[in-house]
This record gives sequence, C-alpha cells and structure tokens, in this order.
Amino acid sequence: MIIGFVFLGALILFSNRKKTVPLNSDLSVYDEKIKHLEVEIRTSVTDASKFKALAEERKAEADKLNQDLSKLRNKLDFENEEKTNLSNKVSELIAQSHAERKSSEEKIQILTQFRILCCLLKQLFSPFHINLVLLLVHS
Repeated sequence: MIIGFVFLGALILFSNRKKTVPLNSDLSVYDEKIKHLEVEIRTSVTDASKFKALAEERKAEADKLNQDLSKLRNKLDFENEEKTNLSNKVSELIAQSHAERKSSEEKIQILTQFRILCCLLKQLFSPFHINLVLLLVHS
C-alpha cells in the first residue's frame, strides 16, 4: 500500500510537472499578446490625444469664426440701420424739395397773374384816365 501511495504521489507529481510546462509556454504566448496589446493601447492613447487636441483646436477656430461672424452681423445691422436712416433723410429732403418747388411754382403763377392783371389795368385805365382829364378840361 505504501508503494501504491508513492506511485500515486509520483504520478500526481509528474502529471503536475507536465501541466506546468505547457502553462509556462502558454504564459509566454500570453505575455507576447499582452505586450502587443499594451503597444496598441499606447498607440490608441496617443492617437486619442492627437484627436482630442485637433478637436480642441477646431473648436477654438470655430469659436473665433463665430465671434467674427457675430461682429460682421453687428456691423451689417449697423450699416443697414444707417442706410435706412439715410434713405429716410433723402426721402424727407425730396418731399421738402417737392413742397418748396410747388410753393415756388404757385408764387410764380400768382406773380404772373398779377403782372397780367397790372398790364390789363394799365391798358384799361390809361385811355379812361386821358378821357377823364379831357372831360374835366372841357367842362
């Protein structure tokens, strides 16, 4: 029986030895895979850092462009308001000019009618005045 235990112990010992040898070779394969995965992880982290930096750079550029766009919109709004004010001023001046022209034309028409009336009165009253003087002289 003791020999059986020794034999069984030796069998277990040798069987464990055979199992550890393949495990060590399996571990070296896994070590290589782990090293390869670590390299891939480092590369991925580096790439992620680059992409993050690019994204931040693009965001900063987009923010700057949005600020420039906002400034241009404000400037355009100001210029549109100025244009509207100037257009209103021009319309006001045109209306004022038309009113002044109409008033001037009316004054010219009144003065022309007055002159014609004066000429007519002069023609009417000149001979009458002469005849009147003649009548007065004869009486």
